[in-house]
Amino acid sequence: MMMKDCQSCKFNNQLPEFELKRCKKCSRTDRTLFEPIPGAADIMESIIDNGMYPSYSRAKKEDEGIKKAMENRLKHSEVRRHELKNTNLVAKFVPKKISKVDHQGLNEFLDDMGLLQFIATFDSAKIKKDTLLQQQLIAYQLEPTYFVKPNFNKAGNEKNAFSYVEDDSMSLEDLAQTLVQIKSRLDSYKSNYEKAKKQMILCPELLKKKKVSHKYGSVSLLENNPVYDIQAIYEELGSEFLIQYGKADSSLLAKYIEKGYFPKSAIEKFKTVIDIRLDFVVMDLDTERKNFEILHSKTMKAARNYVGA
Repeated sequence: MMMKDCQSCKFNNQLPEFELKRCKKCSRTDRTLFEPIPGAADIMESIIDNGMYPSYSRAKKEDEGIKKAMENRLKHSEVRRHELKNTNLVAKFVPKKISKVDHQGLNEFLDDMGLLQFIATFDSAKIKKDTLLQQQLIAYQLEPTYFVKPNFNKAGNEKNAFSYVEDDSMSLEDLAQTLVQIKSRLDSYKSNYEKAKKQMILCPELLKKKKVSHKYGSVSLLENNPVYDIQAIYEELGSEFLIQYGKADSSLLAKYIEKGYFPKSAIEKFKTVIDIRLDFVVMDLDTERKNFEILHSKTMKAARNYVGA
């Protein structure tokens, strides 16, 4: 088969770090050609210039503003739960207990159960304040993980500028309808932004410098709170170290309660309620129903498992 003559074939240029392409004129693919991989600065600049990030920022502020407006409409009501059936939403005030936890007492209880090393973690804020503790734990720190954080200069702040102004003429149903429309856009923007962050975190320059600049500000690569090899700490430093400095992971506690190792009441005795806060929550009715079903299922499973233990 005779190859078409193409003097301007892009494969005549040997350029590194490009994505494999095919020459549109002669279809040659016998030489690898890559298009430049955009860096974190280019990606962030692009999603600001094309309006995606400013739209995402605006949608977040609108979402927060409308929920606050709904809360203002309902905060003096004697009813805590309000169904908005035209939009399939429920707006409600949920009591949340603020408790002081006896971490050392709880740790001793878990250690007596032989479970401390499987449930314990560390309070990052506490570790940061204790230099000696940091030095003791550094040998047990697992591979660090990172996240991307955008920072904006004056030009960037101007691009993202938006302030939600509450409209007193809007009814509760009007606000709910607007919220549904915004949430649909917000979910889409958030998904696109998460994809952009996954691309940015792979940027070689960002990985090396930890911060890169662009015309709207900069992008930083920050380390997540450290995670430690708890089993190794338990084996080498002993249970007393975990009892003194550790704290129970609440999600792991819930799993062991569900498995029937101990009842929830056994954990509650280590908590002292110091306040009860009312959180305002808006969700769709289907999500609320599913949450209740999941909670009921976990409660029943925990009761069955504990009785059968």
